[in-house]
Amino acid sequence: MRFFFFLFCSISFCGVHAQFVTDFNLNSSIKMDGLYVDGDTLYLAEGWDGDHIFKVEPNGDVSTFASGLDGPIDIVRREDGTFYVSEWNAARISQIDGGTVSIYATVAAGPGPMTIDEDETIYVTHNVNDGSGSITTIDVLGNVSVLAEEGLLINPGGIDFASDGNLYVANFNNGNILRIEADTTITVLATIPSDGFWKTGHLKAKGDSLFVSGIGDHNVYLVELDGSVNVFSGTGAAGHLGGTLSEAEFNNPNGMGFNESNSKLFVAKAFGATDYIQQINWGVSSLTKNEEVNIFEVFPNPASNILNILAHNQEVYEVQLMNLAGELLLSTTDLQIDISDLNKGTYFVMLHTPSGQESSIFVKN
Repeated sequence: MRFFFFLFCSISFCGVHAQFVTDFNLNSSIKMDGLYVDGDTLYLAEGWDGDHIFKVEPNGDVSTFASGLDGPIDIVRREDGTFYVSEWNAARISQIDGGTVSIYATVAAGPGPMTIDEDETIYVTHNVNDGSGSITTIDVLGNVSVLAEEGLLINPGGIDFASDGNLYVANFNNGNILRIEADTTITVLATIPSDGFWKTGHLKAKGDSLFVSGIGDHNVYLVELDGSVNVFSGTGAAGHLGGTLSEAEFNNPNGMGFNESNSKLFVAKAFGATDYIQQINWGVSSLTKNEEVNIFEVFPNPASNILNILAHNQEVYEVQLMNLAGELLLSTTDLQIDISDLNKGTYFVMLHTPSGQESSIFVKN
């Protein structure tokens, strides 16, 4: 698999940033929980005390996509364009087709975050804040089944598939990140080290990396499949501040979603209306015009032994590999790099060229 990275250059100068946090400003204040990303268009569920799904255009214009729901928590979409919404208060999944809302399936109490697999089966977590929990599946024919319940599922919330094919679930109140294998064996992969009552919110996978919103302590966490846990972005203080990953501040981060290219992770705020969504950008320039240049490709990604870099019409001054703390691990001019000695995990690769610098992440298997 190859990943493409782009540099946007202005007339006067050219420059880029590494990963950083910015605002996606909205033209009105709305409540929000889970979200679905289509390009740079967002669909936002209003949450347990709401009844709307909002559509947010790339310019920040907010409109009502659907209404009349009963506590919408999360949204997924199948290939035919039909959206599915979990309604926490109504214990059901509704579908939205061409703006028309209809009941799709009746499920157990407390349906919340959802994900969908390659067969378009929908997976729904259930919790009613009483220490119980379950996961429901709904296939393309509308058949409802219980995948797992109770045991380690204690108020389960965020749910997604990682690149290893396993299902991962975040428990709201004890912070455990659970791995569910194909035979439904459940184990604890890691625990989010939060002191808050709401230790986790939603969970989204990007390759071998799990991103978990820490509602109670205002951080976005990175959990690797070896069980390691780190704060990916946030200071732990409730706030609203952009900047680098380490200096950015979040306030009760909750719903999350990647855009199709995985270059942006959108992060919604829980508890109260707001007129912004924060976004974590991977290797996106602060400049917006005039010329789009395809600078380089990194492949394979994930990689095990050799990481290849293909530079397009650029002289390469330096290639740097860094860990998520920003510590320099390797500096070279080679475009084929032996990474076999690196530990499994997620790393930054940064390319320095006459046009400036550009970076993104790669995963070491």
